[in-house]
Order: sequence, then C-alpha cells, then structure tokens
Amino acid sequence: MALTLNHCPDWIFDVVASVVAIEFLRSPLPLASVAQRFREGMAEVYDEIETDRLMAVTENMILFLNEAEVGDASVDVLNSFCFFRIKFQMDKSPRKLGGLFGSAIKGEKVQNHDIAKSIKRFKAFLFSLKNGGMPSVSSDWNLEKDDTIPKLSSLLSTKTSILDGL
Repeated sequence: MALTLNHCPDWIFDVVASVVAIEFLRSPLPLASVAQRFREGMAEVYDEIETDRLMAVTENMILFLNEAEVGDASVDVLNSFCFFRIKFQMDKSPRKLGGLFGSAIKGEKVQNHDIAKSIKRFKAFLFSLKNGGMPSVSSDWNLEKDDTIPKLSSLLSTKTSILDGL
C-alpha cells in the first residue's frame, strides 16, 4: 500500500469512534464487526484507520460513560459529542470547514489522531456537558443527514451485518 499522506483528522476520528460506539450500543453485534465496517468505509476517503485503535477509543468511551453513570442517555451523549466535534473546535469556537488555503476535512500529512488524546477530549466534553458548559445540539440536526464528513452519512444509512467482522 502506497503512502498517500492522507490521514484522517483527529476530529473526524473522534466522530467515527463515537458513531461506532452508538451503533455498537444499538445492535447485538460485536464491537469488532462494527469497527471493521466503519474502518473500511472511511478507508475510501482517508488512509487506513487501524481497527484496534478505533476499538480502543470506542471501548474507553463506553467504559467512561459507564463510570459516569450516564446509563440510558449514553447514545444521546455520544450523539452530542459527534455534533460538538463536527460543529466546534475543542475550545468551543465554531469549526471552519473551508478556507482560503484548505479544508478541515482534507486528509492530513501526519497522523494526529491518538487514543489517549481522543479519550481525554471525550472525558473533557462529558465533564463540561454535565456542568452545562457545552453548546446544545440543534433540534434540527441529525447525524445521519449531516454530510460534513465524506462517506460517514452513507455508512450511517446502512447497518452493520454479522458478516462485516469476517
């Protein structure tokens, strides 16, 4: 496989990990099957995301939601994190997707997504959300209809099959 220098930006990686967690929580399928499908789908746009890396972040998100005793609201929290990462920078300033010199969705030359940093961002988000310090999800926003991230909306429109993990 040729080195293309087209790594998934960290904010998109965070969204994909959250989406994997949402689908895993909603389905009876193993996490590996869900992660594999999203890894393959995102590989059509960016350099390959390692399944183990994606699963590690997803597992830690779910464990932290459990530790924080979020319970039945877990999917809503993950959805809110997706909204936040798509629409805002971590400092809560609006995300600028296009600009004079490039695009926020364009692949990056170096891999910036990191398991520990993704988990740290999610924990900071959840802490701030619990304390009322996060922007609210717009009532008209729907993750399945948001086409900000290439390929993600089409991946969301189909569900994971038991065969995806094979």
